[in-house]
Amino acid sequence: MRRKRGDREQGLHDQSIQEKIRTSYALLRREGHTICANIGEQHNCDVEGLYPDIVTFHKNTGRPIIIDEIETFVDEPEFEEWKKFGLLKIRFVVTVPAREIHQTIEEIERRAIPVNEIWTYSTEGGAISFLRSPWPHRIASPEEPGFQLSVPD
Repeated sequence: MRRKRGDREQGLHDQSIQEKIRTSYALLRREGHTICANIGEQHNCDVEGLYPDIVTFHKNTGRPIIIDEIETFVDEPEFEEWKKFGLLKIRFVVTVPAREIHQTIEEIERRAIPVNEIWTYSTEGGAISFLRSPWPHRIASPEEPGFQLSVPD
């Protein structure tokens, strides 16, 4: 069972979802894909009965092509939920606070959770910034194609 977030933590979670959609999903939206968010207790979009924080639907087929889970805290309930998302055979992105990146990578690898990308976020002065993790292979530079989220091949 997932632990309930406090009001402040829930506010950061919801703000992080909105900011990630605004920044990292901007290109996908411009290309015509639908970006849907489940903010707070909302159930706006599901994938096989599960409600990830962000779902990207393909512009032509309407099928889900990317799911993104944004966490404010990483612990056992999140890992169990990630296993379920990983089994969906859809590109699965996990976004965690920068301070949680090492634990996140260790647990994903130890538990063999099928995650395609890990992103981190940090806050400073009320602003939220996102960075794609070099996990599992190498560091991607912002100049490389696909630094922003892109439609899987």
